[in-house]
Amino acid sequence: MLKDSDILDFCVLICRTLEGSETAERVAYLDRMLRDDPEVLGLYNFITEVHAQLMCPGQSSSISSMQDNSKGKLELKILEMLLDEELHAPTFDIPKPVVEIEPASVVRIERPVEKRFSRWGIVASMAAVALICVSVYFNQDAVAVATLRDSYQVKWKTNALKDEQRLFRGDEPLELFSGCVKVEFDNGAEVVIEGPASFSLQSPEQMKLFHGRLSSLVPAQAAGFRVDTPNMTVADLGTEFTLEVDLDGTGVVNLYTGSALVMAGHEGGRLGTSMLTPGQAKKVDKTGKMSEEEFDKTRIVRSFDSQNGFVWHGQYVDLAAVIAGADLFSPLKGLHGIDPLTGANVSGYRYLMRNSSGKYIKAEANKYVDGVFIPDGDLGDNVITSEGHIFRDCPGTAGVRGYDGAGQNSHDILVFCDYDVSEVRLQENQLPIFKEVNAGTAGFPAVLVHSNAGITFDLDSIRKDISGLLIKSFQTSFGLPDIDELMYADACVTVMVDGEPRYIEKNLKQEDGLMSMVIDISPKDRFLTIAVTDNQESAGEKGAIDNDYVYLVSPRLDVAVSY
Repeated sequence: MLKDSDILDFCVLICRTLEGSETAERVAYLDRMLRDDPEVLGLYNFITEVHAQLMCPGQSSSISSMQDNSKGKLELKILEMLLDEELHAPTFDIPKPVVEIEPASVVRIERPVEKRFSRWGIVASMAAVALICVSVYFNQDAVAVATLRDSYQVKWKTNALKDEQRLFRGDEPLELFSGCVKVEFDNGAEVVIEGPASFSLQSPEQMKLFHGRLSSLVPAQAAGFRVDTPNMTVADLGTEFTLEVDLDGTGVVNLYTGSALVMAGHEGGRLGTSMLTPGQAKKVDKTGKMSEEEFDKTRIVRSFDSQNGFVWHGQYVDLAAVIAGADLFSPLKGLHGIDPLTGANVSGYRYLMRNSSGKYIKAEANKYVDGVFIPDGDLGDNVITSEGHIFRDCPGTAGVRGYDGAGQNSHDILVFCDYDVSEVRLQENQLPIFKEVNAGTAGFPAVLVHSNAGITFDLDSIRKDISGLLIKSFQTSFGLPDIDELMYADACVTVMVDGEPRYIEKNLKQEDGLMSMVIDISPKDRFLTIAVTDNQESAGEKGAIDNDYVYLVSPRLDVAVSY
């Protein structure tokens, strides 16, 4: 460990070397010490970085750290030296100026000439530079490391922070009583903090969470970002994770993408480490003990937009809720849907016969549904979006020549969600049950799309209201329910994006049970269309559209934060 006098000597030596005023012998000595003594190397790195900041102001540079005892001794020793210089340096006389009056009344002032410099002069000047270094180091709290990008319904313990305000490092906690803030660190990491929470910023790559909830999004260039809590550290390797810390220090980490290293216990006394993979969660209790935890996707706020009051906890966009006329995420109980012939919102169970008009109908009353249609390829091109996209291979259906003269469609596009069975005039065993698994619940809403009917969603309208979240995919299960009379039922399910088929199931039968599909969605995709058509070729004596009770179970859009 460096002595007090050594710290001072090396401080002066480093400063003189940087200024080019040190002897070659002394520079060589410093070079040897830099190789042999880590403390000297740390001191050198710190002073050279501050020196670079002073020489080139405005350029970004991270300030290296020294050990606390070294920097404390350095500051104290320099202050003592400057005080001693002020009190004990030899005095010298300054001659009084001689003033001569010339004819032109010009006053000439002779400047004083010092007799000699103090023997400590050069040392004091070097020490002053070192003192600036120490001052910068000790006031790193004044170094901005992040920016407050957005805030929503916030209440701070002290003076409120403003959006786009620069945030500074420091051990003094910032206390957020309520609301959410979005902090972007200078290395590119983005953190959403949900109150009540207590936290501090340590550097462009590090923060502390004393208690509260946060979600962290770390792009590749910011890999290595870390969050310290009272009982663990999470080192992010380019991922998305959430972290919740109780007042007693117990913490839970949920990892969504990438990988992250969880280190239990205090720094210097680690009790265990674990590398998380997507879909994993870990709990570290107040003693530092680590254990498995159930993964929770939606407990913590992962994104928000104060402009439109949008707050996202990680849930998917519920297309059953959209069809029912609810918002993007909350199911609407009961029986609600859309008339495929008029585009109007409807409620309750209706059994109506409709013939196809061959027209695409805008769903004016539904913000996220572009429109509906009754498909029939025999009528020519079937328009399926408001931009004129065509269902090019639409088969001929019973759209205009229904079985025994009846219309082709007997139901609305209808959402079943925690409904009252007494509202449905069908037999009880005709409700959405698949292999004895009940659908139509709040957890598994079911959308009845009896052939022949189609619906198109406006993805751009949805994107606008989810504030920049990426739509990653469309997913659903689908099938014909467990009904005895469906032994002859046969239907075709087609999913299109901007008029292009992405999935086709041509011969859906009851024995297929619930099938699943996943369709990737790109940022350029605009319209998502789902169409159910009959299969007249295999209809047999039961008719083309009899019992084609196709249900979409939990249709949804999976979304994610954008990097």
